[in-house]
Amino acid sequence: AIWWKFPLAMKVVKFSFASRDGKLTVSDGATKFEFWGSNHPDCSIKACWISLYEDNTGTPFTLDNTPKEHTLNNDEAFICYGITVNEVGRRNNDPNTPVTMSNIRFYIME
Repeated sequence: AIWWKFPLAMKVVKFSFASRDGKLTVSDGATKFEFWGSNHPDCSIKACWISLYEDNTGTPFTLDNTPKEHTLNNDEAFICYGITVNEVGRRNNDPNTPVTMSNIRFYIME
């Protein structure tokens, strides 16, 4: 998982990310993932994560690396937001398979 801890709780209403540019765009991109929030002071405590979006489609990135963008039905502000990748493009079921993410963006409601 990768996460960000903000100084104040924020309400993220949309997020997006891309894979890497280049020859491994499809094979190293996330195909199944979960986006979550937490108000626990330690963002790494998985038991405190609240799932806000889950993509289990297995859809790979395209060669043009169009970002995956998702709107959230999120009514709560969190200090931590994160993404857990459950599957990568090469789908070899090895938990140590590398994944690449770039241009990760959070859109907040003010």
